[in-house]
Amino acid sequence: MDGLDPSVFAISRPALHDYAAAARPDITVECYRSDAGQMNSRGALHRLSLNRTGHGRYAFRIGDGPTRRVARPAWTLGVQPAGLPLFVDGDGADYISIFQPPEAYRRI
Repeated sequence: MDGLDPSVFAISRPALHDYAAAARPDITVECYRSDAGQMNSRGALHRLSLNRTGHGRYAFRIGDGPTRRVARPAWTLGVQPAGLPLFVDGDGADYISIFQPPEAYRRI
């Protein structure tokens, strides 16, 4: 179902609906609706996530930092740097996720 190679980026998340993905060697883009629940992810790619719908409940933790409850209205951009684990606990939302290798940003 995922467009991601689990040896490059591991992610566990609630059930997804209306899933679509497109991939090239330098970018993977996913569009989906996620059920409420918890997500854990980590990998060698940078992850940009844009929620198309707002969250009523959203908490996250990057690496070993504290878990933070924050407002996440529609069209909020989230960033997960390559190599850092991300934990999320929230209600369902529609997402666009973009995965890119760090080398893509070194060319800018």
